Amino acid sequence: MQLASTVHGRGLHDELHGLMGSVQDEPYVMMKDNAAFLTGNERFEGYVADILRLVAANLRFDYEISLSTDSKYGEQNRNGMWNGIVGEVARGVSSTRLERDGT
Repeated sequence: MQLASTVHGRGLHDELHGLMGSVQDEPYVMMKDNAAFLTGNERFEGYVADILRLVAANLRFDYEISLSTDSKYGEQNRNGMWNGIVGEVARGVSSTRLERDGT
């Protein structure tokens, strides 16, 4: 399971930013029943969403979970191109790392 989040830092890690891709996959990342009335990370629940919330609170950074546009983890096609989260990472749309602001 991959994660999608934009991390905007506060506190110890002001300049850290990340963009991590995720798919809805119970029990890891799921949209809450009332997600239409919520914004940002509050729309999500599940193991990964909860862990991110705890890590962000401990390290004092902000983040936003974002779902993969095609709801796939990733498969390589005959031309060598990837879809899903893997493809988003390869194209620079998502990431699985934190980066310093401006890098």
